[in-house]
Amino acid sequence: MSIDSGAEKDKLQDYIVFLIIVDFTYPSRPPFVLSKSNFCYPSLMDGRDLLKNIYPKWDKKTTILEIANEIPDFISKVINARRYKFYGEFHLGSTYDMKNFDNMIVNIFKCTPDENSKDKKRFKINNNYILILSSDCLILFDVKDTGNGTIVFWSSLFAITELQLNKVQKLVSMKFYDDESNNELQLNLFIDNILFFRDTLVKKMRSLKVKTDSQKLIKGQKHEKRLTTKDILNMNIDEIEKNIKILKERIENGEINDYTVNTFTDLCGKAIEHFSIVDNEKQMVYLNMIKDILKIDKVNQFTIDDEKEFEKVDEENKK
Repeated sequence: MSIDSGAEKDKLQDYIVFLIIVDFTYPSRPPFVLSKSNFCYPSLMDGRDLLKNIYPKWDKKTTILEIANEIPDFISKVINARRYKFYGEFHLGSTYDMKNFDNMIVNIFKCTPDENSKDKKRFKINNNYILILSSDCLILFDVKDTGNGTIVFWSSLFAITELQLNKVQKLVSMKFYDDESNNELQLNLFIDNILFFRDTLVKKMRSLKVKTDSQKLIKGQKHEKRLTTKDILNMNIDEIEKNIKILKERIENGEINDYTVNTFTDLCGKAIEHFSIVDNEKQMVYLNMIKDILKIDKVNQFTIDDEKEFEKVDEENKK
């Protein structure tokens, strides 16, 4: 089923188009909701399922119309977001017609799993594999002769903790941190166009304001495990205060980037919220701490540049 906001076929370019897909398992299983339009950056036009963000409370009684009615609010939230957030998900084992990716905002790489890697049990070495690199995630497909591909691995680009390249063997080794299982996963692939893959990956990560250094990525130096929104939500006040102290010292020592500044302010916000609820004057300590940090010239300039960048993206989206 396709939901195109009532657009006629000859006027589809004037609309943001979403596709709602149901199969014989519906309503026992939820539908897929896909974006067929490139209306934001990072683009959501890469085959991901957006249902959990559009209608998180879905159950068997939810109608297709109820889902469709929530799509305009979702579009507005995405377009007006001031900070990056990963939307949607891919489902392991789901099958896609690979031809559909020719009309999506992605880069496509043919690849082969390393038969000597620790994760070889996950793959059938003689099969054909394609790696899809979108604006903020990568998806690995096991592709059949019919042209259909099954998802065997996917990850957001934020989850990459290490990347090593062997240009002679054309081998890429990537490590990912899985927040759900609290484990590190590894993926080893042979990619013919390995340098283009590396440059494309680094460019996409930088465009997301991930603090990366291409030399570190090439040499495989590890990046720290960064605090996520989920981590902060699950922290007790002692952990929050401990991390605030660590990030404050890092910022004062000149480590000023999107992660340190925004995570610091998020943690201070949680501390202020906690102490205001218990009516503790310590809330003012953290409020003043934020003000003091924002007075640092580089931090102030960084936040100004950040706002300009988002204004630029907004203008490009409007075009």
